[in-house]
Amino acid sequence: MITFDAPTRDLCSAQRIPTNTPLHALVTLNDPVYLECSRALAARMTSETGPGISQQISHGYLLTTQQQPTAATLKLLTNLHAGFLTHYQANPTESKAIANTPGQAALTIIANTLFNLDAALTK
Repeated sequence: MITFDAPTRDLCSAQRIPTNTPLHALVTLNDPVYLECSRALAARMTSETGPGISQQISHGYLLTTQQQPTAATLKLLTNLHAGFLTHYQANPTESKAIANTPGQAALTIIANTLFNLDAALTK
């Protein structure tokens, strides 16, 4: 919890200060728990919306930040998804380390990206 600037458990804190350090990204990008959470969020993004990737990404953004994504943000995330989807379709064995299909692997990476947004970590 020190990595996330949380107070120790022997103190009572009415309000935490909002901070964001490079260590946050190291933990959230490399910890196996965050990959599992990203898989679960990707599954939820798929099951709770229609088949359109823009709808799925918008829903995931809303779940992680409690805000609707701007058009620029949605376009950026959609392009990122397309790049990862192309990569995982060309390298299916690499995608198997993340999810069962290349499409689900690409969406898992987007979910992980959403968890690492400043709006998701500190808000």
